[in-house]
Order: sequence, then structure tokens, then C-alpha cells
Amino acid sequence: MRYSLAGLVVAVALFATAGTAQASDASLKATVQAQETKFEQAADKYAKAAGHAKTNADLRKARSATKSFSKAVQTYHDKVAAETADTDKYKQGRKQLLDALTTYKDGLDTLVKGIDDKSTPKIKSALKKVVAAAKKYISAAKVFGLT
Repeated sequence: MRYSLAGLVVAVALFATAGTAQASDASLKATVQAQETKFEQAADKYAKAAGHAKTNADLRKARSATKSFSKAVQTYHDKVAAETADTDKYKQGRKQLLDALTTYKDGLDTLVKGIDDKSTPKIKSALKKVVAAAKKYISAAKVFGLT
């Protein structure tokens, strides 16, 4: 009786742990997919506004769109940071995604400063960061099945 009760306790513990791992990974993946949609919408608005910045009015629109995109990236980062992963695949993917989003945010904030200062070197530096972040993001997104 003692052995079967111990076996039952171990089985329940293993089952509960396995369910928790799937729930954490599933929750993380669901959060990433939900935030991906918002991220894509913000990226589209950003691309439209920033793609044609030739006049001062265009620069103001690009600056505003960049700030909005930066806020969307920060929200995405915060939502993913609040989640946990239990499997190594998702732990690594989460880490890569957070790194990419941090780089995006830094690049976008630098871009806003460059636009404010009307500094071509700052803008070029910021765009390099954004491109690097995009590459990191694509790599991380593969883990979550987004690409």
C-alpha cells in the first residue's frame, strides 16, 4: 500500500509538472502571436509615415510614427518579459526575442533623437540598429512559428 501511494504521488507530480510546462510555453507562444499582430500593425504605420520623409511636416509625422512604434515595441517587450518558458527551445527563443525588442527600442529612440537634432549621423546609426534588430527578430520569430 505504501509503495502504490508513493507511486501515485510521483505520477501526479510528474503529470502536474508536465502540464505546467506546456501551459507556460503555450501561454508564451500565445502572447507572442497576439503581440506580433499589434507589432505588425505598428510597423506598417511606421513604414508608411517614415518612408517618405522629405519635408519638415513629413519629418514630424515620421517622428510621431517612430515614437508610436517604439511604444508598441516596449509593450511587446513587457508582455513577453512577463511570461515564462519551461522548455529550452522557448527559453532561448524568449531570450532572443527580448534582445531583439530591446535593440529595436534603442534604435527607434535613437532615431527620434536624430530627427529632433536633425543629425544625419545619429539617424544613420539608428537605422543600423533597427536593421540589426530586424535580423534578430526574424531569427527569434522562427522559434515561435511566426515566419
